[in-house]
Amino acid sequence: MLHPRTTAASIAVCLSLAGGASAQTCITRVDLGIPPPSTQSLLGVYDAERERTIALHGQAMGGMIGTWELNGAGWQQVATPIAPPTQSVTLAGGFAFDRRRDVGVYCTSGELWTYDGAAWTQRVAWQPSSLAHGGLAAAYDELRDKVVFFGGTPLGGSPVNSTWEWNGAELVERFPENSPPARRLHSMTYDPIRQRVIMFGGQAGSQFFNDLWEFDGQNWTQVNETQPWPSARFGARMAADRRRGKVVLYGGDLEGSDNTPDFWEWDGAGWQERSIGNGAMSIAVHGLLVFDERAGQVTIVAEGATWSLAAPPLPAVTGPQSVTVQPGQGAALSVTSNDSRALTYQWRRNGQLIPGQTFSALLFVSPSESAQGVYDCIVGLADQPNGCVEVIAGPALLTVAPACPQDLDGDGTVNFADLNLVLGVFNTGCQP
Repeated sequence: MLHPRTTAASIAVCLSLAGGASAQTCITRVDLGIPPPSTQSLLGVYDAERERTIALHGQAMGGMIGTWELNGAGWQQVATPIAPPTQSVTLAGGFAFDRRRDVGVYCTSGELWTYDGAAWTQRVAWQPSSLAHGGLAAAYDELRDKVVFFGGTPLGGSPVNSTWEWNGAELVERFPENSPPARRLHSMTYDPIRQRVIMFGGQAGSQFFNDLWEFDGQNWTQVNETQPWPSARFGARMAADRRRGKVVLYGGDLEGSDNTPDFWEWDGAGWQERSIGNGAMSIAVHGLLVFDERAGQVTIVAEGATWSLAAPPLPAVTGPQSVTVQPGQGAALSVTSNDSRALTYQWRRNGQLIPGQTFSALLFVSPSESAQGVYDCIVGLADQPNGCVEVIAGPALLTVAPACPQDLDGDGTVNFADLNLVLGVFNTGCQP
C-alpha cells in the first residue's frame, strides 16, 4: 500500500487504487501562494530549462491570456507586453514545452506563439486552413524534436482529425495513413519511457471518446482497451510522471456531468484508477496538471489551491510467512526490515485492524481454531503520521491444525510416544 506525501503539507487527500490492489498514495495541499484563478480553464507545461511550471489562463472576452509561473517558492503572474489572444475565459488551445529550444509553444485561434520566460512571440500568423482555432491538443515529441498538434475545431467548422507539427521554424500539416476520429478538447502528452505521443478522449458533438492512441511520428495507432479503463470524457489533463514512469490522467467532463475528480495512471500496458478518498478536490475540469521535474512530483491546481502528488521511498520489508500451528503450541508472524528510518506497524486479520498489535511481531500463545485467518501488517514511516507512506507486508495464512484424540502427548503427531502412554496406563491395571 503506497501513500506518497510531501512534508510541506497542510492537508492530505488519500487516494487508493481501485480493484483491491495493495497500493495507495496521497495528494497533498502545499502553500505556494495564490495560484492562477481555477475558475478559468488552465493549461500548463514544465519549463525544464528554467525549472518552473508555466501556466496559462483565460482573461476577458477578446483579451490576452494570462501567464503565470511557479518556481518552487511560489506563484507569480508574469506581465508581458503582448500575449496570445483568447476569445473566452475558457482556454482551448494546444500548449507544450519545446525542450530543445527551451520555449513554451501555444497554438490558438489559428496562430502559433512561443514563450521564452520573458516574452511572447508570434511565430505563425492566422491560418485559414484545417489548423484548428480551438479545442486542439499538443505534445512535444522528444525523440523527433517536434511539437505535435491534433484535432480541434477550425473557425466556424466542425472538429477535425488533422495532425500538424512545429519544428521550430514552420508549422507543417502531416497526413498519416491512419488517424483517430475527429474531436476536440482531448488530452495529449509525451510518454518518455515508451517514446510515444499519446492521446486520450475528447468530444465531437454529442459523442464522447475514451479511446487511447499513440503517435510514433509516422502513424497513429489505437491501443486495445483492457479493464479497468477510464470512461469517456473531454477536457481532462494528462502528464507523464517521469519519476515513476507512468502517465497520469486527471479529471474532465463526462456526459451529463460537469466535474469528474478522478485520477488514472497508464503504464504502457493498462490503466489503474486512483480514487479520491474524501472528495476535497472537486473542480476537476478547471484543473492544471504538470510534472515538476525539479521536485520530482506531479503538481495540480484545483479549487484555488496547489496540490502535489509525491512520495518518499517506501519502507523495504519482508515477511510474514504463512504458518501452521498444532493445538497447544505457540506461533509468531513477523515482519523484518533493514530500513534505518523509524517504522510503525499495525497488524490486521482478514482486513480488520487488531487493536494493540503495533509491533513487528504478532505472537500467538496456544491459539485456538478461531484464531485462523489471513494476516498482514501495515508498515509506515513514523514521521508520516497521516499514513501517506505505507506498504502492506503479507498476506500470511495462520492455520491451526485440528485436535487429534489419539495424539495423547499433544505434539501434533500420533507415534510410539502416544502408544507408550497407553501402555503405561495399561500396566497400571486401569483402563486407558
